[in-house]
Amino acid sequence: MVHALLLVSVMLGFTRCASKADEQTPAPATTNNAAAKEPATNTSNDIAYINTDSLLQHYLYAKDLNEGFIQMATNNRREIEAKNKEFQKMIEEYQNKLQNNAFLSTESQQSSYEALGKKETELRELQERHNQNLALESKRASDLIAKKISSFLQEYNKEKKYKVIFSNSGNDNILLADPQCDITEEVIQLLNAEYSKEK
Repeated sequence: MVHALLLVSVMLGFTRCASKADEQTPAPATTNNAAAKEPATNTSNDIAYINTDSLLQHYLYAKDLNEGFIQMATNNRREIEAKNKEFQKMIEEYQNKLQNNAFLSTESQQSSYEALGKKETELRELQERHNQNLALESKRASDLIAKKISSFLQEYNKEKKYKVIFSNSGNDNILLADPQCDITEEVIQLLNAEYSKEK
């Protein structure tokens, strides 16, 4: 679930065009209109792609953020479990008193019943808050990763000058490509080197 949440948002920032297109030699004049409209053939370094599954799996910054997210989710779950045990104990105590006619008055029984309802509401609201906080944290982490990668690719492409860098998850976007177009490993190494300097 965590990995999937990160994947959804991170991919939004991946497709990048070079800030300056390479100059192209004008097509020779021809009387054939169809030939004149044909696009120029791409050179081998015009297009590249990054396997985002592999990138997220091996990018140390993404892994660190993901570990923080998992720890947050674990802490939330433990808190909910502890609160739920308290609630279940209150229910058992209420039922025992009810069965044994241990309430001193109708008012006492009503007060205990209302306390159960309040506790249940608090537990539900706590769960909702935790879910909202997890969603916000997932978005924050995804935005940070996307921003880091986008910023890196802009600098990276000043030298490489790719016209397009695609993101690819499995075979979703790219069904067939020359392996030389895959820059995933190079980008992972450079991103990790950059992140190691920042730590």
